[in-house]
Amino acid sequence: MGLSAGLLALVCGTAAASQWRSGWGLAGSPPAPASDTATPQLQLRQRGTLIQVWVDHRGFGPVQVRLRNRQPGVSPLLPLLRTLSGPGQQLLLELPAGPAYQLVLDSVPGQPQPASQAFEYRLPFDPAAGVRVHQGAHGRASHHDAQNRYAWDFALAEGTPVLAARAGRVMATRSSACCTTNVAGDGGNWVRIEHEDGSMAIYAHLQAGSLAVTPGQRIAQGQPLGRVGNTGYSRGAHLHFAVQINTGLSLHSIPVQLNGPQGRLQASSGSAGP
Repeated sequence: MGLSAGLLALVCGTAAASQWRSGWGLAGSPPAPASDTATPQLQLRQRGTLIQVWVDHRGFGPVQVRLRNRQPGVSPLLPLLRTLSGPGQQLLLELPAGPAYQLVLDSVPGQPQPASQAFEYRLPFDPAAGVRVHQGAHGRASHHDAQNRYAWDFALAEGTPVLAARAGRVMATRSSACCTTNVAGDGGNWVRIEHEDGSMAIYAHLQAGSLAVTPGQRIAQGQPLGRVGNTGYSRGAHLHFAVQINTGLSLHSIPVQLNGPQGRLQASSGSAGP
């Protein structure tokens, strides 16, 4: 039985941390597009005098969600905080069908954790392509928020293979971006991989049509993920790479050691971004 108009006003929103630019992970993110399966969606079903609130989580791996009403105090059951596994549909709670709810679902990928184990990452590309860092930690262009503070932007030729810096499982991807945009925070095409310790790597601005992996796929270190592109909010072909953790409904990038042919990679803070 469908919900009648006015019985329930639904607002399906996402916290900034629930997206990476336009899909899971950079500040200033626009709302996720309808085709973005990484962002959990609310589904409402009427059961007698109750409203069942379900979450459709199509991504792989855990996601932390918070269900709230725009106007507090409508229900003692809200806000509700829960960590879900995926993919699949899960019942969050049942609400009485009387009040006019305005439900908002905030979501952040990953299992909440205080920190991540130290790990030595390989470069996310063949160093023979040339190692040129356009923006490192605390970069002035866009690495000044918690989600990107320790991110790396590598200037590379378009079409350069992007390789997994660490083994893991693909949580979600975006492959619908065709070109550059003027929308600040749009990461174009991207791949998010969950590691065994719960940390997550994001590879963004990938070339249209180049993604070589799918959600749920197990990935080995050095395995091709896609190719360097110039999609989303970008001023030139480059790869944006960051490792993040969910610190409790909030994404934070963490410092990582990247090893190249001459040892540990160093980049000056605040370098200019592409």
